[in-house]
Amino acid sequence: MTRARLRLALAVALIVLGTPLLLAGAAAAVYVGPDDTVEYARAPVSGEGSVVATDVGVATVTGPVLHVSARSADGGEVFVGAAHRIHVDSYLDGVGQQTVTAADLRGEITSTPVAGGAAPAAAPGELDWWEESDSGPGWRGVAYELTDEPVRVVVMSPSATGEPLDVELSFGAEVDGFFVTAVLVGVGGLLLVAGGVLLIWLPRRRRKRKPALVPAPKNDAAPAKSEPDTVVDEKPAEPSEPSDDPEPPEDAEPAKEKVATVTPLPKRPLPKRTPP
Repeated sequence: MTRARLRLALAVALIVLGTPLLLAGAAAAVYVGPDDTVEYARAPVSGEGSVVATDVGVATVTGPVLHVSARSADGGEVFVGAAHRIHVDSYLDGVGQQTVTAADLRGEITSTPVAGGAAPAAAPGELDWWEESDSGPGWRGVAYELTDEPVRVVVMSPSATGEPLDVELSFGAEVDGFFVTAVLVGVGGLLLVAGGVLLIWLPRRRRKRKPALVPAPKNDAAPAKSEPDTVVDEKPAEPSEPSDDPEPPEDAEPAKEKVATVTPLPKRPLPKRTPP
């Protein structure tokens, strides 16, 4: 396998692996939100009783924080409280109620009616054993950590009038760090996809930048005659400066040549020699 094909196979593998991670991480981050809470069930609950209470087995896991919210169908005020099972069982003893037994991930909420009296003996706001409570119009809710301690959630009218209750319930789970994990998964998928795209794009960009070699055209004609090596200066000769000597007239005779004369030296008499 050539290097180009190996690079292409690696790029495709990175894109195929990173795309699901990118989509899953982005969808989870948008769905969960920064509060790390996922709503997994919502449905209306109504019955002849004036109270809606959850069973202790509505959530069988431990660790996450369970969010239970409710609002009245007619827009009135609603009370939501969470407390230990012993307190709730004692408070609702003999009271007609709708018991929520399951809230699954498909969004369905299952409840069963329990026959009994019209209303509890005291209003819920007068009791001090609630671990957490909330009341008022609109959505009201409580949150508690799922542990081995049996906890029940009670939804009813704040005034305990005993009228049949018609509410909409919502269940959500809070997992610490879920949002950050989803973001990291999405970023990891994005990096994988970006790496695959770069492996495909960079080699093509380099090939585009590389200049193409153009072959020299072939000339079948006879070669031109070579020019002589000598270069003739075609510049016109500059006129010489006029001399100061006057030019002789045309009719004048040519000047006679001067001949040098040699004067002989006088002869000196030789000295006479006397015989010895």
